[in-house]
Amino acid sequence: MFFPVPGRPDAAESLLASHDWAATPCGDPARWEPALQFGLRRMLDAGIPVFVAWGEAGLLFYNDACVPLLGSRHPAALGRPLREAWPQAAAALAPVLADALAGRLPPLDLPFKPAGRSIAATPLRTLAGVVRGLTFTVDESAAHRRLATALDAAGVATWDWDVPADRLYADATLRAWYGVSEEDAGGGPVSAFLAAIHPDDVPQVQARIARALASGESFSDNYRIRRAGGGWRHIEARGRVALAPDGTPAWLSGAVLDVSARVEAELRFRVIANAMPQAVWSTRADGFHDYYNDQWYAFTGVPYGSTDGDGWNDLFHPDDRELAWEKWRESLRTGATYEIEYRLRHHSGAWRWVLGRALPVRDEGGTIVRWMGTCTDIHEQKLAQQALQQADRRKDEFLAMLAHELRNPLAPIVTAASLLGLSNGLPERVQQVGKVISRQATHMTGLIDDLMDVSRVTRGMVTLDKDSVGLAAVIDDAVEQVRPLLEGRGHRLEVRAALGDAQVAGDRKRLVQVLANILGNAAKYTPARGHIVLDAGIADGRAVVSVRDNGVGMAPELVASAFELFHQGKRSPDRSQGGLGVGLALVRSLVQLHGGTVSAASEGEGRGSTFTVTLPLLSLPDRAAPGAAAPLPRAGDALRVLVVDDNVDAAELAAMLLELLGYQVSVEFGAEAALERARLEQPQVCLLDIGLPGMDGKELAQRLRRIPGLEQVRLAAMTGYGQPHDRLASRDAGFDAHFVKPVDAGALAAWLAETSPRVS
Repeated sequence: MFFPVPGRPDAAESLLASHDWAATPCGDPARWEPALQFGLRRMLDAGIPVFVAWGEAGLLFYNDACVPLLGSRHPAALGRPLREAWPQAAAALAPVLADALAGRLPPLDLPFKPAGRSIAATPLRTLAGVVRGLTFTVDESAAHRRLATALDAAGVATWDWDVPADRLYADATLRAWYGVSEEDAGGGPVSAFLAAIHPDDVPQVQARIARALASGESFSDNYRIRRAGGGWRHIEARGRVALAPDGTPAWLSGAVLDVSARVEAELRFRVIANAMPQAVWSTRADGFHDYYNDQWYAFTGVPYGSTDGDGWNDLFHPDDRELAWEKWRESLRTGATYEIEYRLRHHSGAWRWVLGRALPVRDEGGTIVRWMGTCTDIHEQKLAQQALQQADRRKDEFLAMLAHELRNPLAPIVTAASLLGLSNGLPERVQQVGKVISRQATHMTGLIDDLMDVSRVTRGMVTLDKDSVGLAAVIDDAVEQVRPLLEGRGHRLEVRAALGDAQVAGDRKRLVQVLANILGNAAKYTPARGHIVLDAGIADGRAVVSVRDNGVGMAPELVASAFELFHQGKRSPDRSQGGLGVGLALVRSLVQLHGGTVSAASEGEGRGSTFTVTLPLLSLPDRAAPGAAAPLPRAGDALRVLVVDDNVDAAELAAMLLELLGYQVSVEFGAEAALERARLEQPQVCLLDIGLPGMDGKELAQRLRRIPGLEQVRLAAMTGYGQPHDRLASRDAGFDAHFVKPVDAGALAAWLAETSPRVS
């Protein structure tokens, strides 16, 4: 022991000699009262920390088990008044001692808890029963030791902060983490512990401590403390404030957990998550969103943390929220994978389609502990998918429309063909039927030409035959072309042209096609006896031509898609010549090829439409407009021509035309017969259909050239195949010319006239 104890002859003499009790307020040990001696014996017999506060001054006596609690205060504290020797203990225990000396029993739970341990007070009484002091026994129960062992094994450190005295009592683990010496085990100022905290985190820790003390709320914080070997330890601290009887903070006690491994794992996870192109999010097992990566905030533009919990709800498109919640609740209930497409508000304010997916994270027992999810931007794919679906729908509509449009002219042609067989001896009826067939065939040819035009234009295969073109003449030709349609529906056309001799560099035929198409549309989409106005003038150095009608008009969505391929407004029963929905797409392409623009406008359904074309004016000197079409050239020499086509009508009509032009014509309907005829008659020109049965026209052409005497025969293809690759194939097969059915008689006659001198 560190002091003499009367009644203990085995130690009293030697210790009495070694300690100068006269220099302490205790006085002569020989005069110590029996009550004090009894308290000292209790200290010596105990294996746990026990100390005595004696008399009004609270003279301090303690056993060696208390030395770690006192730290550097030992041995000077021995026999000294409690307020001098151990101020932190005195702040809490002096009132308790005063109450005991006044005859009041000490409370069971004392406010002073050295090193986080509870203490109990027992009065020291004289033989007369008067209390002269208190024995304080520091709790070292088995339960406490088990708790301390468990906390140490779990890496949990504990502390008790005596707030009024500003003394923080830390266990060995916490002292090791903070680098506080064992001498300060009995308590040290909070500043000694703050010194170990990362400078950037100190203001935050101080602010949260102050808030806890001011409000009585729990203390919670995460911060960094310096490691002994360098670097920083991440810890999580939680504590609770205990109030004194007067309501002021007395103690702040709590625990500290080293979360460095978790924080480092989270940092690695964040690096991986932020490296992903998708938005990544995570929730607790109950679905509470508590993490989003940087891509989420970059996509949405919302402040960090603002979408935790259910804050993401307002970012969903209103039409998608109910389904998203329904599927999310179902996944939380069943553990099934969450997957849904919805629209999310982009930081630009637009709604973009995303694919949301989430998978449950389960522990070893199969219990869901978290959900990990992603949001992938699929907006472009979604639009492409919708465009494909729309294109597929338009394709179906177009095929139905094409069948309707082709059947319309076919019906009178079939009927006319039947009438021809019954019209023997009635030349007037034959002539009338011939006109019907001619008109309907022309209409069908126009439909097919429109389709081929669109195909060529959309693939960039159209070249313009540009010349100096007078716009006034173009307007006249377009009006003349649609006049039958206008008159047939009783429309009044008003032309207001103020163009003078304005010229543009363009293809006259194509420009007439543009205006005729727009005028034709106005006529088709305007109820009978409507009013159509064509305005033409010069504005800002450009020619401007607009066509306005008082027809059915267009809804806003139709205005936006008016120039798309195969797109039409609703067809009404009185529009028997509705077209294929390719005209305006062709108009736009042709106008753009001329360096111009075309636009559509309408105030709504039933309020008419306006189409406006602008074209750049020609600054070059005017050139003379081309003259009228020349008559078909006749044969200079009576060339021998062989026509081969399995379509009997087509072959015989072609032969009739050529005979009228002065050529000697033979006709065959099959390849083998054509070869035999060629050997006998040695034709100078062969006009061959490509799609012949058995042997196609390309093989027939090669075999004709192998017949003796026909090595230099001129060959021309007459076929329904007119794509660029078809023309290349016929050229490779040895053909000198390629004509697409229905064959332009003028072009065929011109080629034959050019060929005549070569073979004469």
